[in-house]
Amino acid sequence: MRTRGSQTAIGQGRAVRAVALGLACLLLSRANVGAQPVTINFENFSGMRFDAGFPVPASSQLSNQLLLSQGLSFRSESTPYVAVVNLGVGHATSGTNGIGGVNASGQLSYATPIRVEFVLPGSPGTPAVTDSVSIRNDLSANGGEPVTLEAFDIAGRLVGSATMIDDHVFTLSVSVPGIHSVRISEGQSLGAAAFDDFSFNGPLVAVSAVLDWFSLAGGGGKSTGGVYTARATLGEPTAGASQGGGYSAAVGFWPSVAASQPPLQVSYAAGMVTVSWPKPATDFLLDQSPNLNSPVPWSQVAFPYETNTARIYITVPTPIGNRFYRLRQP
Repeated sequence: MRTRGSQTAIGQGRAVRAVALGLACLLLSRANVGAQPVTINFENFSGMRFDAGFPVPASSQLSNQLLLSQGLSFRSESTPYVAVVNLGVGHATSGTNGIGGVNASGQLSYATPIRVEFVLPGSPGTPAVTDSVSIRNDLSANGGEPVTLEAFDIAGRLVGSATMIDDHVFTLSVSVPGIHSVRISEGQSLGAAAFDDFSFNGPLVAVSAVLDWFSLAGGGGKSTGGVYTARATLGEPTAGASQGGGYSAAVGFWPSVAASQPPLQVSYAAGMVTVSWPKPATDFLLDQSPNLNSPVPWSQVAFPYETNTARIYITVPTPIGNRFYRLRQP
C-alpha cells in the first residue's frame, strides 16, 4: 500500500486566453504515416520523495527539458513544471520514477492536473500534433478516484478523453488525429495516483492555423482619430458571441482598421506568447494593458526587444487573464 502523506487540495481554475481577433482556426495536418510509439519513462531525471505536500526541489522539476529532443513541454495547471518522483521498484510501472502535479505553493500535489503539449522537435515555436497518446497509473492503484486523460487540438477543442477508476493498474489512451495537448487529472484521494510511461505516436507533425471564414460588410460609418481610421457596420447577421477551447469573442461591430503603424502578430507555443512586428519599424514602442476599460492603463513593455532577420519581438510566459498590446511612436 502506498503512503503519500497528507495533502492539501487546491482547486485550480483553467487560464482563459482572450484573443481580440475575428478569426477562426482550421487545423491543417497530414496523416502520421509509419508512426512509431515513443515512451517517456522519466528515468533520466532526479526523483524526489513521493509523499504529497513536500516542496519540489529544482532538480526534480520537469518542464521544457524534452522540448528540443522530443517536442514535449510539461507543466501543472498552477505551476510551469511537474514533479519527478522516486516511486521505487514495484511502485513505478517501469524503473523507479514517475510524475505528479505541483500546486501553487510549489508542493507535490497529485490532485493538481498535469498538462503536456507537443511542438516540433528542434523547433519550439512550431506547434505539432500526434494521433495517439497514453499514460499509466502507478502499480499501487489504491486511490479509488477517477483518473481522466483529455486530448485537445491546436484550437484548444476537446477531441477525445478516457477515464478509469484508480482501483486497479491501467493504461489510459486516446487515439484520434490532431492531438496537440493533453490534460491528466484525478480526484483528491490521499492515495491519488502518480503517473509513468507517457507514450505518443511519432514523428510529430507540424500544424498551422488559417482563416476559414470571413465577412464582407457594407454600409455603416467611418471614424478617424490620430493614426487610426475605422470603418464599421452595425447589425451584421454574424454579430454575436463565439466560443471554442480557451478562446471567446463577443462581436457587435465588424471593424476594418487602417493605421500608419505596422501590424502586430501574436503566436503561442509551449506556454509562451510571442508578440512581433516587421523589423523596419524600429522607431516604435510596445505598450501593454490588462484591459481596455477607459481610460486604458497602457504601460510600456520594458526593453530590450529581440530581433531576427525579419521581425522585432518579445517572448513572455502565457499571462493569467487578458493582455492587450499596441505599437506607439514616441
